[in-house]
Amino acid sequence: MDRNQLWARVLLEQRRNGYSIWRMLGRMRSRYILRLMASVICLVAAVLSYETWFRLLCVWAFGMFAGSMLRDVAWLRATKRDWPFFCEMIDWAKVEAVAAEEDAGVEPLADRQV
Repeated sequence: MDRNQLWARVLLEQRRNGYSIWRMLGRMRSRYILRLMASVICLVAAVLSYETWFRLLCVWAFGMFAGSMLRDVAWLRATKRDWPFFCEMIDWAKVEAVAAEEDAGVEPLADRQV
C-alpha cells in the first residue's frame, strides 16, 4: 500500500468516525514515545551533571522536545476545529477511488493529471 492510499483510508475513517485528536496521536505513538524517552534522558542528564553548560544544553533539548509536542497538539486542535470545512471541500469520490486502488500498477498521485 502506498502512502497516498494509506492517507486516503485515514481520511475516509475520519469522515466516518469524526476527527479525533486521540486517534491521530495514537497513529503517531512511536514518535511520541521516542520524544518522551529523549526528554527523560535529557532531564536525568541535567540532574546528574556537574557542568553548567551541559545542564543548560540538556534543559534546552528538553524544551525543544516539549515544544515540538505542544506544537503537534496545537496543530491537531486547529485541524479538528477546521474539519467541518475540510469535509465540504474534499472531493470524496477521488479519495474513495485512491483508497480502493490495488497496489499493482498504481501510479503515484503526484504524477497524475488533475
